[in-house]
Amino acid sequence: MTNRTPPENILPQPGRDRDSQTVLAAPMAWLVSVRNEVEFSLAASYGVDIVDFKEPRKGALAPVDPQIWQQAARLQSSTSAATDSAAFELSAALGERSDMLQIASSVPPSFAFAKVGPSQCDSPQDLLQLWDDAAQRLPASVELVAVAYADYGNAACLPPEEVFELASQRGMKRCLLDTFTKTGVATLDALGIERLRRLATLARSRGIWWTLAGSIKLSHLEQLLANRIDPHCIGIRGDACDQNRTSSLSSERLKLWSDTMGKRKAIAADDAAS
Repeated sequence: MTNRTPPENILPQPGRDRDSQTVLAAPMAWLVSVRNEVEFSLAASYGVDIVDFKEPRKGALAPVDPQIWQQAARLQSSTSAATDSAAFELSAALGERSDMLQIASSVPPSFAFAKVGPSQCDSPQDLLQLWDDAAQRLPASVELVAVAYADYGNAACLPPEEVFELASQRGMKRCLLDTFTKTGVATLDALGIERLRRLATLARSRGIWWTLAGSIKLSHLEQLLANRIDPHCIGIRGDACDQNRTSSLSSERLKLWSDTMGKRKAIAADDAAS
């Protein structure tokens, strides 16, 4: 793509206005996808930064019943009232285009983020139209996150590099890199380390806060660190479950992730203070 727009010239997107320089300096966050209120409460109890609602049995970004969003918003509100601040943010998966058109307007205003899958959007014009349609339906307080699929050929959509670039030009501040087909092939394997490193560099140069998801395992963290790949957030589902992404969340697995991410945040805080 041509006519790349540097971050300082990006027009603000309707929704949450977050300073890109601030988020770029933050330690690595982690996101856990949940399907219901029970999993929501469990994930929140382990100090997750973002609780993301989706139905893993129905696709990459399949939505849950909007009533679950409303219940989660009430639970978050009660938590905030008890502690003076919410320890986590809420995110909604809207599915692909057809689902999004029907349910995006139902996302509670207290949710921080929402995302729609870009399958079948194989041109910049198609993807921009998808984002415009979603933004028009979402509450103004909910930030639309751009989604790129590592296995973009399977989804008939643009490659991640073009999605990140187009999101930057539109003024979007956040991107999610995930997989469309859930066969256990990780994003790291679908794109390869070198390409993923270049994508990380692109995100950094454009001031994009990005999440790496797609069959990510704890063992991948050291691989990312060794190769200087630095997503701002890690998104997980399957590696936090009893068996696979369609089974229930596991307290044991969540504790392992919580301990690991807590140590990483402590190291980042020490580095920032030194």
